[in-house]
Amino acid sequence: MPALRILLVEDDRIVRVPVRDALEDAGYLVTECETGAQAQRLLTSARFDIMLSDVRLPGVDGVTLFRLARALEPAPAVVLMTAFADTEQAVAVMRGGVRDYVLKPFEMDELLLRLGSVRDEVQFRLRVEKARAEGVEGLEQTLVGKSPQLQLVRARVAAAASSQVNVLLLGEPGTGKELAARLIHQASARAGGPLVIVNCAAIPEAQFEAEMFGQAPGSTGTDRRRVGRLEAADGGTLFLDEIDALPLLGPADERTALLATPGVLQVASAEFQRHVVVDLGANAGFAVGDRVVIDLGQPTEEYAQIGRLQTTSDQNGADLGAFDRVYFTTVLRYAHSQGASIQEATLSARREGTDYTISNVATGELTALAGRFTAGNAVVVTYRTDGRFGWKRGPTDTAQARFPAPIADTDEVDQTWGDWKGLPLLDGTYTVAMWANRDFTVTPAGVLTTTQSWDVWTNDNTTYRMMAKPAQRNFLFGAATTVQPRAVISSGDTCNACHNDIAAHGFGRRGLDTCLTCHNSPGVEDGPKFTYSAWFVGATPGATMDFRTLLHRVHAGKELSRPYVVNGVFLGTPYTVTYDTIGFPSFKGGVSECTKCHGATNTAWKQPAERSHPLSPVAVRTWASVCSSCHDSAAAEAHFFVQTYNGNESCAVCHGPGKEFSVELSHKVR
Repeated sequence: MPALRILLVEDDRIVRVPVRDALEDAGYLVTECETGAQAQRLLTSARFDIMLSDVRLPGVDGVTLFRLARALEPAPAVVLMTAFADTEQAVAVMRGGVRDYVLKPFEMDELLLRLGSVRDEVQFRLRVEKARAEGVEGLEQTLVGKSPQLQLVRARVAAAASSQVNVLLLGEPGTGKELAARLIHQASARAGGPLVIVNCAAIPEAQFEAEMFGQAPGSTGTDRRRVGRLEAADGGTLFLDEIDALPLLGPADERTALLATPGVLQVASAEFQRHVVVDLGANAGFAVGDRVVIDLGQPTEEYAQIGRLQTTSDQNGADLGAFDRVYFTTVLRYAHSQGASIQEATLSARREGTDYTISNVATGELTALAGRFTAGNAVVVTYRTDGRFGWKRGPTDTAQARFPAPIADTDEVDQTWGDWKGLPLLDGTYTVAMWANRDFTVTPAGVLTTTQSWDVWTNDNTTYRMMAKPAQRNFLFGAATTVQPRAVISSGDTCNACHNDIAAHGFGRRGLDTCLTCHNSPGVEDGPKFTYSAWFVGATPGATMDFRTLLHRVHAGKELSRPYVVNGVFLGTPYTVTYDTIGFPSFKGGVSECTKCHGATNTAWKQPAERSHPLSPVAVRTWASVCSSCHDSAAAEAHFFVQTYNGNESCAVCHGPGKEFSVELSHKVR
């Protein structure tokens, strides 16, 4: 690409000459001048790609020159230099379109680095302009015709060529999808790079990974590095033809091998439990990510994936001896007795349409295609629909109309805290919600580019996230006839009164309704020990992340006797979440003015909502689970224990509505 033309405006010769020499050495075509008036004449008589100007100049200053340059067509990119750190001026001109603002004195390497980013943007813009001009001509010559349909195709091809986003081409075979892909490539800024066309239907599934991602020397017997199609297309365009033939894993896996010698469970395990107790000394082959089968050959046979191996105590670090814990990424579907077998197994994915068909959508029954499965091997299927309303544990099982385990379930938080796992589903109102977010990356020039991670510091691009509020619906289950929406908090408007909007999970979740969908009491606990080891920060016994506890604790903040600590994962990175990390403001003197959050006319906060399941064999500590959200001192815990002994709570005697120490009076602003 030809060298970029740069206008250097600097009245100080001691600065101007070294900068000019450095720019010329870097390959720029430099025109220099000393005054703003000279620069004005040059800008209106010649074309420049970049203008590098001092702010304080005799006569016409640099900001005025910038405004003049901005009005030109095409406008040069502007970088300003100044020895005066005027922050307000810097912000104003950057918002106005100045590409960068450099403070004197500066290192020459720093200046060249900043100009390098500007140069890359300018060159990209020039390539786009060139490609557009050539592409439009090419479109007219290749897609010949004047019909409205063809004109629309040409317009869409030209629009796609000027963008950096991925493009999906739809059409019947023979309608010209490959031709459109070639035209988009030729008219784009990547026209100088390769166009790699991949016929996805022609690549065997077993070879697809190597074909797309390449192979290192020594893998699968090769003695040289094999370049994958993705790498080959770098800097150009990759066209995946017949993309619907890409191998997509279905929900079925075949058990293809049993490994090592079976071990045994040292202790009986309960249904919905996250772990089993085994002697890892006798099962040394177990590793995170392995699949295991429990109770092989028994009616309670089931498969699980290892998420974490624990050999020392969370409390004192002591060796667990023969009673090590193996945590799974899912809960157990069956209870297993002491001595039950546990053995490592390999599962191989099988594809719908290639290896099997779904013969009965209602029951999930599969029909194996001839020769695609080995006789005697178990087939493991994960069903993702109707999982909460009538799921089955095995082929001969009856529908389990029971509550599944909460998200991030733990063994420490049980039914006395309102955990309904394993209990029958109740007639009533249930809620379903959907939401989505979209990430996109733009250059400093505002041009869409390849989406990148938010923490890439090697360029000046910025990644943004657009997040939708949930589409939420209440529905009736069983014999219920009237929708009864959850009304503990009147609406998200009460949150927005202070927070404007609430967002979490790296702005991947937005709005009160989204929070309640997952964190609805008692839906979320802090149980990271069953997840992969890399995501495990530390043990937090008894900690919950239900919305009631979460909000009360973060607003109580420094009023808490002990830090509120839970495990968190932000965009794949584990970290310990504390009050200081979250940064929520605390209410002065503790949580008060309950109507600020619950709503001016809402009275639900005056007494804890009932959390007991009618068929639960144990009583729920309704008051203790609520009040401990803020009152977490040793004295408060002792008080809860005395007043809620054996499930018989007497809290309402003093703290119920209208009582001497009612919730309303205790949390009144004084």
